[in-house]
Amino acid sequence: RAGLLQHLAGSEHRRETARFWRENKVEAELREGFLVSAEEYERFASAVEREVAAYQQREEERIRQMAADIREAERRQRETVQAAFQLQPEPEVGRGPSASSPHTTLGRDSCQDTEQPGPSRIQTAPDFAWMELGQALTFIGHQGAEGKGNIHTGARPPWLTEEEEEEEEEDGSKQQIGPSYEEFL
Repeated sequence: RAGLLQHLAGSEHRRETARFWRENKVEAELREGFLVSAEEYERFASAVEREVAAYQQREEERIRQMAADIREAERRQRETVQAAFQLQPEPEVGRGPSASSPHTTLGRDSCQDTEQPGPSRIQTAPDFAWMELGQALTFIGHQGAEGKGNIHTGARPPWLTEEEEEEEEEDGSKQQIGPSYEEFL
């Protein structure tokens, strides 16, 4: 609790201030502005204690409210996950996409198509339903000219293609871009 106001209300400060006033001949009406009475200090200290207690109570209530909000969010998340697992039908052997029930479309449950309140839906495993329907992807190779593009498509780096361009210019097989120097002047 030691602080500036406690020092100003103390007897040592009062004694040293009185000595300073005598030595420097300070006017009497200015003296009271430099001292804090013990009653004022006690009133201040009790007000500070009340405010600190009120602040601590508000903080504890805020923490309790945050904890309740977190518990509620976790409860809603658990309910959403449980509801998602309960809505997923068990795949039956021998049933194809043409024999799907009206509640499922292409192996997906209706829960995925509509937005549900609460936390986002958690997908625990990848959805491989599209692979079961015979819609596999086929790689048909890189499309584009050989030697053009980037290094991942087999193209030559720019510093190697400039040499080829210089060789083509010497042969005269490559046309100049833009006007010649004589045409420009």
